[in-house]
Amino acid sequence: MGFKKNHYLPSGGECFSSENSQKDGLYLLYIGSLENRNIMIFVKGFHRFYLELLSNPSSKPIHFTIVGSGSGGEQEEISAYIQKNQLPDVISMEGYVHIDLLHHYFKKSNIGVSFIPITDYYQDQPPTKTYEYLLLGLAVVAIATKENIKIINEKNGVLIQDTTEAVFSGLQVLAKKMESYQPEAIRKQMEDYL
Repeated sequence: MGFKKNHYLPSGGECFSSENSQKDGLYLLYIGSLENRNIMIFVKGFHRFYLELLSNPSSKPIHFTIVGSGSGGEQEEISAYIQKNQLPDVISMEGYVHIDLLHHYFKKSNIGVSFIPITDYYQDQPPTKTYEYLLLGLAVVAIATKENIKIINEKNGVLIQDTTEAVFSGLQVLAKKMESYQPEAIRKQMEDYL
């Protein structure tokens, strides 16, 4: 096409970093649009999970970072929920962040959140964010769409439904298995998608 500067996007997704993301704790990251994604469902399920952890004195640190924006007031709704429930130390609503600055967020995380509502139009859509998280070696909590079912397994994450209860249960499973997830092994599983 004659372009002098170009960048080829891999068939699965972009690999923003190859650093080992294994950390002592649960550091969740959602990156993407907030519009029509029902992220508030995930926020409420995460909040319930966090409250359960508070009752366990030996629980590990936990944090959920949300990077994204939308035109329907989702960002404001999530921010208001965080403030109302006194969660600013546990949930960060970052808003839109340019792609060149995402490396920082990936480096601080060990769990990717691939959350969309289960609808006909999302069922067969390739889950680009799921691929990106896996290429980074992150464990993934993902909605059980037809496409996510093909790539998420017991060695790289947990599949859930799009309900608050499913988020809560999925995070319980993920927390119990966290030490078994190996970033290098997760990246290796995804080599064909680079």
